[in-house]
Amino acid sequence: MANEDKLYELMLKMYSEFSDKFENMNKDFSGKFENMNKDFSSKFENMNKDFSGKFENINEEIKGLKQDTKELKETVSSINKTVIKIENEHGNKLSALFDGWKQNTDKLDRIEKEVSRQDEIILRKVK
Repeated sequence: MANEDKLYELMLKMYSEFSDKFENMNKDFSGKFENMNKDFSSKFENMNKDFSGKFENINEEIKGLKQDTKELKETVSSINKTVIKIENEHGNKLSALFDGWKQNTDKLDRIEKEVSRQDEIILRKVK
């Protein structure tokens, strides 16, 4: 039985040593896990703050672009109205100018015919 007692004491000693080592390892892992968790949480919070800030900046830029787009649409609409007005006014003026040109051309044609007729009369009298 002396061997059994020695074996029992050896097993108790081994159990005690393993328990202490596992307890120390558990404490180390717990501490390291807590540190990792804190690091992860702080990094996640920083990333979240950065993302939120960037998202707000992007949102503000989009609002600015919407305003710029609205102003651009208003400007284009105003330009379109002005172009239509100019086309109508100038179209009427050009039409009047072409009518005057046509009347002058017709008048010149009549004068030319009369001059030709008078020219023929003069040539007949001269012969």
